[in-house]
Amino acid sequence: MSLLKSVVACGSQDWQATLSAKLFNPRAIVVAGVQEMVERVVVKIGPYGSINELCILDHGEQTSDDGWVQLGSDRLHDRDVAKGGTEAWRSLANLRGLFADEGYLFFMNCGAGQSPSILRWAAGLAGTRVYGGTGYEHAAGFNDGYYVVAWPDGTIKERVPRPQTTIASAIFGSDPATAPTVGRSMGEKLRDLLH
Repeated sequence: MSLLKSVVACGSQDWQATLSAKLFNPRAIVVAGVQEMVERVVVKIGPYGSINELCILDHGEQTSDDGWVQLGSDRLHDRDVAKGGTEAWRSLANLRGLFADEGYLFFMNCGAGQSPSILRWAAGLAGTRVYGGTGYEHAAGFNDGYYVVAWPDGTIKERVPRPQTTIASAIFGSDPATAPTVGRSMGEKLRDLLH
């Protein structure tokens, strides 16, 4: 069985988010929405592969009592989850059973962790744990807030460590050689600034 180490999907609606994703992970896939992401991930892993990490990098926000996350032109609000989600986001169900035992989905959308109902719903739908940060999510691999994880059984845990994504490990980890070329050089500069 081949294991897919990492897929970063970024929306094509915003050139800044796309540029950020491509800067730190040149192999990020640019998609118009959730259904296209699901289709491309399924093709990418092949018939015997599995997903170790799937990172969704686009916008999100917590506004009053209705938070939201977005991928391309597909936006999912807390209020949508209460009604069973949107058609596009329900396509996450096609990923059920494709995640490795330790695999996860990571919403790298600002404020995603402030919407536990979205995280819980996505975890149940995709059949894997789902992470989100509560603050501003930087494409370089950190969040101004703390992280929340939801499990498929509906359990939510707050203030958990950031998932060790390939992006963050390559940038901040001890082995920069594993980073893509652009990410590696940026990672070395970031580490120099932080130390």
